[in-house]
Amino acid sequence: MSYIFTKGATSQAIELYIVDSTNGTPETGVLWNTAGIDLKYRRKDAVVVSITEAALTTPLLTDTWESGGFLEIGNGVYRLDLPDAALASAAGIDRVVVFGTVTGMVVLPVTIHLTAFDLSTASAAQTADNETRLATIETDTNEIQGKLPTNKFMGSSDGADDDGTLNTIAGDVANIDGASMVGTDGAALASNYTATRAGYLDELAAANLPTDIADIPTVAEFEARTIVSANYVVVGDTLARVTLVDTVTTYTGNTKQTGNNFTRLGAPAGASVSADIAAVPTVDEMWAKAMSDLATGAPSATASVLTAINYLFEAWRNKTTTTDNLVTIKKDDGSTDLTKSTIGDAAGTFTKNEFVSG
Repeated sequence: MSYIFTKGATSQAIELYIVDSTNGTPETGVLWNTAGIDLKYRRKDAVVVSITEAALTTPLLTDTWESGGFLEIGNGVYRLDLPDAALASAAGIDRVVVFGTVTGMVVLPVTIHLTAFDLSTASAAQTADNETRLATIETDTNEIQGKLPTNKFMGSSDGADDDGTLNTIAGDVANIDGASMVGTDGAALASNYTATRAGYLDELAAANLPTDIADIPTVAEFEARTIVSANYVVVGDTLARVTLVDTVTTYTGNTKQTGNNFTRLGAPAGASVSADIAAVPTVDEMWAKAMSDLATGAPSATASVLTAINYLFEAWRNKTTTTDNLVTIKKDDGSTDLTKSTIGDAAGTFTKNEFVSG
């Protein structure tokens, strides 16, 4: 069995045929998680990749594509939703083989050919009346040929100039050379086409090109840097005072920076570096931070420093009740539980458990 898909196609499914390894009869009832199922694919010149089999959503054969989705169709035929990576577009990869094993069974291999274009849209769909339309074109063409003068152009069977018309036309064309300008506004045209202006056209001859045009540098001259210019560097293709300057030697009006000063500044988030520094709390401001009456709850193992200190402060300051199996820390009002821990004594070992929500 083989398939043809476009390179880079996504959400595609194929049919696999699974038979008994002993007698070759079609296998039924295989599930995505049947013992020993191991479906794989190999792209041309690449390593073998295992497919992670999965159950379809419902599961029904009408379910949408799911990578690795696997479901029985019937009579040994099974649906397999291919991972998108199997059909990924890559140079030189034009086929994929899908195969695998199931305990006591044989999964017949499937070859997938990958194309650079979609075969279903490579050409326009043909209609049933093409022959009729072609016959109409042929009739129209014959009609056009029949209306051309006989023995002159396409209407002639042998191309002969039977009545001398073509020879007459050729002679008239030859006599145009050297003839005077005639016809409407012929005099005006003749007055404008002067010898001086004709000389301009003669100047376009290769031997008469002005030296300023002939001296335009060639590509080879550019690359060889035969242009005398201190401001053009061929190797880097840069122009002085225009592109990136690697090293500043003189910086008028300011102090030249050295080392990695600008790198060390990083990317200030505020209006300026000074504003960012001013936003950092001072030592006095941090020590002046007030404690609060925490909400009832279990202390987090990743609590902030301020919250952790707050719990220690409340445990030292607030009312605490202790029974034979429970320690409870109260909130500031002395009646609402803040947090609690169970305690116990077993075989001489006293245990206080982790504090939980009050």
